[in-house]
Amino acid sequence: MFIEFRVGATGTGINGLNQFFYIVHFALTNDNSAKTTAINMGFQYYKEWSTDNPGNWVRREATVANFVDSSGNNQYWAWSQPVAGKPDQAFFHKGFAIRQHTTTTANNSFGGFMGSFQSVANRNTFAPFDFGRPLNWAFTNNNLTDPNFSTLASDRRSVIQDRYIISAAQGYVFIGNI
Repeated sequence: MFIEFRVGATGTGINGLNQFFYIVHFALTNDNSAKTTAINMGFQYYKEWSTDNPGNWVRREATVANFVDSSGNNQYWAWSQPVAGKPDQAFFHKGFAIRQHTTTTANNSFGGFMGSFQSVANRNTFAPFDFGRPLNWAFTNNNLTDPNFSTLASDRRSVIQDRYIISAAQGYVFIGNI
């Protein structure tokens, strides 16, 4: 799966972030209802370069069903993907999550995280997602207690400022801005 997009100009507040999360969900899971939801919010630009090999990620956690209804920090969606040959064993699932940051100074900012759902008590049980591995943390601020979740810029960057590409398949996910 390979998609290029820019969220709608009307994506103010956290609507742009909501649109962003839905299209990431589509790229990871091939869930066409998520794609329809994102498109109906009005992209400035949208191009599907390929919808082959979506990768079969599964959303395991969501702190809210719809980000438009939430104005708090740390709302997130987290997905898992099984290691080849271990589809039913939670201990062998990799995890990926994106988490929002919404304030008056950093609306629509987000962070990406790789982690796991591994429960040491039971290898067949999904534990809560581990946020211990932020991706591309802002180089100008490496204090992990700071609420700067911007992963694609050295400052708090809103999703409505950039055009993005998402590529996802079995074994990986890539999100970048262009």
